[in-house]
Amino acid sequence: MDETRHPWWMVTAVFDPDGGGSDFAYTEGLAREGRPELHIWGRPSLGDDPGEDWCFSQRDACRILNQAAWRLLDGELAAGDSWEASYDEGFVTARFTVGEPVAADAVDAWGAGDAPVLPIAWELVRPPLGPPRPLSREAQKQAVEEYDDIVAGLVPAIVVPPGWELPRAPSWDPGQVYGPRTPLVLARAAQIWQAGSEALESILDRALVVAGHVGVGYAAAVARAAGREPGRVPALDRLERAVESVLGPADASPEHALLVGAVTTALVVEATADLLPDRVVTLGQGVVRTALTWRPLAPDGRWACSDAVAQAVVTLLSSTSGDDLLDSARTWSTHDEGESRWPVLATLWTSAAFGPEVAVQDATSPSRRGRVPSPEVRERELQASALIQDWVNDLATLLCHRPVFHPRVVDTFLECSRRVPGLAALLNQPLTHGGRT
Repeated sequence: MDETRHPWWMVTAVFDPDGGGSDFAYTEGLAREGRPELHIWGRPSLGDDPGEDWCFSQRDACRILNQAAWRLLDGELAAGDSWEASYDEGFVTARFTVGEPVAADAVDAWGAGDAPVLPIAWELVRPPLGPPRPLSREAQKQAVEEYDDIVAGLVPAIVVPPGWELPRAPSWDPGQVYGPRTPLVLARAAQIWQAGSEALESILDRALVVAGHVGVGYAAAVARAAGREPGRVPALDRLERAVESVLGPADASPEHALLVGAVTTALVVEATADLLPDRVVTLGQGVVRTALTWRPLAPDGRWACSDAVAQAVVTLLSSTSGDDLLDSARTWSTHDEGESRWPVLATLWTSAAFGPEVAVQDATSPSRRGRVPSPEVRERELQASALIQDWVNDLATLLCHRPVFHPRVVDTFLECSRRVPGLAALLNQPLTHGGRT
C-alpha cells in the first residue's frame, strides 16, 4: 500500500460519553466511487475478551479504516477477508474480519446515507490475568541499584502523604500493594512529594506542552498490557487510586487531569519498568522525570541520544565559540515566545534525545581567566551554561528525530543559529545511529 496517498474521504468517529464502550467510527465518501462504506467498533465484537479495559482510540480507528479503505479501492479487500495486527508493543493482538454488507442504520452510520456498509469486526487477543510473579534475578538486582540511587538523593526524614512511606528495608515480594517494584514506586513518588508544589507546576507545564505533540497515554496502556501475565494489573489499579487520593480526582479540570495523568503514568510505568522497552519508559516518565531535574540533563542513560549523534554534536561545538553558542541559544529560546521549540521539547523529554553535557564559557568569563567570580557573576555563568545545554539538547533531538519535525521548525532553528558554522550541513545529512529499545 502506498503510504504517500492522502484520503479523499472522511472518517467520522463517535465517542460514547457514558464510557460504556459504544465508541465507533465509519467512512463517508467511498460510495462516490461505487464502494461500500466501512465501519468499526471501538471495542471487540468477536472472541471471549470483551475488552472492558481496552478500546481503540479515535486515532486508531481512523488509521484502521483509512488503511482498509485503500485496500478496498485497490481491490484487495472484500467481505470475508481477515487479518491481524499487533498493538501495545506486541502485548496485544487484534484479529479483524470483514463482514457482509449491512444497512447504514444497522451500525448507526447515519452519515453513510443509503450506501451499504462493510462492518469490520475484531477480536482482542492478549495474555490472561496471571498470579503475582516475582522479579527475575537480573531485574531485582537492577531494582535494588535504582532504589539505592533514588533514596540517596532524598532529604533525610522526608515527609510524605500517609501510605506513601518508604520501607525500613526494601522488599521485592510480588504480593506487595504495588507489586514487586513497590519500593521503587514509593521512592519515585517521594521525589515528587519532596519537590513540592513548584515541581507539580513544572510537571503540569510540561504535560501541557507534551499533550499537543506526543501520546503519553500510550505508555500507560502498554504498562497495563505488559502487567497482565505477571499479575500486576490489580497492583496498578491500586496505584491509580492511591495517586488520586493524594492529588484529587482527575476530572476536577482539564489541567488537573493532565497533572494526575502525568504522575499516574510515571508511577505505573515505574511499577512495570522491568517489563517495558526503554522507549516506553522514557515516554511514560519523561514529563515527570525531566521536571524533577534541576539541570537540563538526561534523567538517566535511557534519555541520552545515540553515540553517533553525541559525537556529531561534539564535533560541531569544537569549531564554535562560546559567545556564538550563547547568542544562538538565546535567540532560539526567545523566538516567537518559544512556540517553535514546543514540538522539540515534547520529543526531547519523552525519548532518547538528550545531547552530551557541555561546559562552555564566553571569552570574558572570570572563570575562564582563572579568577573566582562573584556570586552574581557565577549565577549569570550558570544561566548561560544552562541556555547552551538546552540548545545542545534541542539540536540532538532534531538530529535523532529529524523526519518527525515540520521543515519550518528546522528552518527556524537554523535561522536562530546562523553563527554556528556547519549546522545546516549537519541537519541536512543522514546520520547513521543505533536506535534504542
